[in-house]
Amino acid sequence: MGDTVPPPLTQGVGYGVVVGLGVAFALGMVWTTKRLKKSFGEDDKSTETFMVANRSIGTGLTASAVISSWTYTSALLGSVYLTYWYGIALPIWWANGQSVMICFFAVLAIQAKLKCPNAHTLLEIIKVRYGTTAHVLWVFLCLVNNLFGFASMLVGAAASVSALTGVHIIASTYLLPLGVVVYTYFGGLRATFLTDYIHTFIIMIILVWFTIQVIMVDEIGSIGGLYDAIMRLPASQVVEGNHKGSYLTMTSEESVVFGIIHIVTNFGIGFAADVAAAVPGYILGGNAYFSIPWAFGTIVGLAALVLENTPGFPTYPRRMTHTEVANGLVLPYVSQAVAGKGGAAAILLILFMACTSVSSAQLIAVSSILSFDVYKPYFNPKATDKQLIKWSHYGVIGFSLIASSFATALHQGGVDLNWLFYMLGIVICPGTFPTCFSLLWDRQTKAAAIISPIVGMISGFVVWFGLAYRYSGTITIASLGGSYPCMFACVTSMFVPLPLSIAISYMQPSRFDFKKFRQIELVNGSTDIQMHGDEVYFTPERVKYMKRMSIIAAIWAAATFAGHVLLWPLPMYGARTVFSRSPPDIDSEGQTPVHGPSFRRQKRQASVYDAVAGRLNAHGFLPSAPYASKYRDTTSSSFRPVRPEEVLFRRQNAPVRYEESDFYFAHETLPSDRPLPSSDLLESVHAYSADFYDNATQDHGHDDYRSMDETALIAMGILIEEMAAESLGETGDLVLVEGEPISFEDNQLSSQTARTFGRKRANTGQSHILPSSGDDLSSVVKRTKRSKKRRLAHQQIPTTDIDTEVDDRS
Repeated sequence: MGDTVPPPLTQGVGYGVVVGLGVAFALGMVWTTKRLKKSFGEDDKSTETFMVANRSIGTGLTASAVISSWTYTSALLGSVYLTYWYGIALPIWWANGQSVMICFFAVLAIQAKLKCPNAHTLLEIIKVRYGTTAHVLWVFLCLVNNLFGFASMLVGAAASVSALTGVHIIASTYLLPLGVVVYTYFGGLRATFLTDYIHTFIIMIILVWFTIQVIMVDEIGSIGGLYDAIMRLPASQVVEGNHKGSYLTMTSEESVVFGIIHIVTNFGIGFAADVAAAVPGYILGGNAYFSIPWAFGTIVGLAALVLENTPGFPTYPRRMTHTEVANGLVLPYVSQAVAGKGGAAAILLILFMACTSVSSAQLIAVSSILSFDVYKPYFNPKATDKQLIKWSHYGVIGFSLIASSFATALHQGGVDLNWLFYMLGIVICPGTFPTCFSLLWDRQTKAAAIISPIVGMISGFVVWFGLAYRYSGTITIASLGGSYPCMFACVTSMFVPLPLSIAISYMQPSRFDFKKFRQIELVNGSTDIQMHGDEVYFTPERVKYMKRMSIIAAIWAAATFAGHVLLWPLPMYGARTVFSRSPPDIDSEGQTPVHGPSFRRQKRQASVYDAVAGRLNAHGFLPSAPYASKYRDTTSSSFRPVRPEEVLFRRQNAPVRYEESDFYFAHETLPSDRPLPSSDLLESVHAYSADFYDNATQDHGHDDYRSMDETALIAMGILIEEMAAESLGETGDLVLVEGEPISFEDNQLSSQTARTFGRKRANTGQSHILPSSGDDLSSVVKRTKRSKKRRLAHQQIPTTDIDTEVDDRS
């Protein structure tokens, strides 16, 4: 296969999802908005409904909106490809970096509700406390934040849509926000929350389905199988900076670097939640979100390392290039290898939904800024509802065009998703601590709020450019995307404002009265605080409840940080160990107790008989002693026997012409001291199968010559039936006899018998060579005509319990 990977889906499918599905969701949300207006009297022409959904969003919608707002397309793509690069530590750092921040936002959300219940945006709070200069600065910071966040999402999503469908990347960049613009234009934040709920529901279902599909693919089969496959990777395939170069270690230098960089902020949704819903919604959303990059990123990222070396992978026989990985194409490629066109369509769907969910929230945030923080205070202080809605609509349309154009410029300039991941914090982090102080600390002065973020951003850019030049000797896109320049720049950009703000504030100390935040007015004066005054809204019971929720939020945020970072995985970084399988339990006598199915030492090689009898898996032999069905392990794949067709051959991803070694593909999964033997049994399987299908099928077994996986069980059944009486006596107790430990004397006797049997076969002129399926099998068929004349129903043979027991797994 060449360097260019053909898309698995057509352009028609791509345009159908990006445009058709987007418009369908838009029309659905417009209809829902109209029904809400008719049934509940919600006015979509009111700014309170359009911007903050009348502050009546409950816990469930808040939690789903939180998950949806943080489930960027870049999160789905990034957690996978960075795991592919750096191993299992990376998705954990990704997950805890965002989960901790989401839970911390609960503190800000309840504080905002307590101190400024009428605020539409964060910027209104800044203007009331610090004045016009600080307000203009924060408008710039918030717009830049949203622009870079939106653009990075479009860069990753557009590249994936193009890879999956062949749609031109620039076309997908402009078309992806189209449906979002329509339903945000008409429905406002209420439509955004409802759409987030639907999108989150669908995304979670597909993520669970796809993760299971990846685990159950033939090349993996289970979590244990994935571990084994990673351990079998070539010795040359190591991760620089990881302990022993392993993908299965938490001692990963690059993962920790990324964990430090991965600090992002998002405040918009907190102002739209009801007091009772803000804290539970953020806590539920924050902890539920953890599983997405952790579980999904780990499974799919590691699976990519395994599947990349199989014929079904789109880039086979070459590995993915750095450009393909950096553009986030690992997930689309794995979807094709695992589930073909269906998998590609599923990933296309969730990428589209993740993109639209996040972009809708950002469009609402930007439209709020343009209407409430630009148009109203500086152009029309007495703006009406109708005028503010109009400017909000302008903001939705204008920002989508600007962001799409900016994303296109980044793509044309050679900037990929990975570069944006690493540098994003330099731009959006300077205002983090000054923003928190504006809500939580009454001593931060106006000068501190203005100077500290400016100095922080300038310092971040100086460190960024300086270290890029120091590490590479030049300043280019590539050198600026280095992990260490970006990490130190992000840390500088975020933490320089912290001591600077405190120092400046104490130079001219003053205290701010948080009650001034109540000067923020609603446009239509429809809430309790406007209609009845502070004494109604801030009742003693309500204030007490809000303070209690604030304490709960703070405790939960601290506990999440301690549990997700300090207690684990940070100590694992210093452990300098590689994860291994759990060792078996050892009793006081040094023996391994048997609990249901367990392993047993053997003194002989594994044979195909073991697989047919269900006595063998990739790690050794299963016990020969019979046990009741209720004690069988029907869920743990670590005890799953190797299926006969796994031992012999498989059709999926098979080469055009088969070699003898192809029939031993499971050979590598067995212990080195128990390889599958080269025996006459496999030759017999071919002979029986070829003879049977030569007479039983219309094409005379043409297809079955080329693939024995569908005939192996039939052949084995015939073979075992005949061989049981001849080789194992009249009882035919195959399962109990074979697999038992044998003595040295028995082994010698068995070897002598085998040599005698081999001489007899040699004297009859029969070949011991296993024929390739591509060879002429006519001679094999002729040698086995005798088998057709045999009676397939021999005398009744006594059976044992284990012969007749029904396996629960079947």
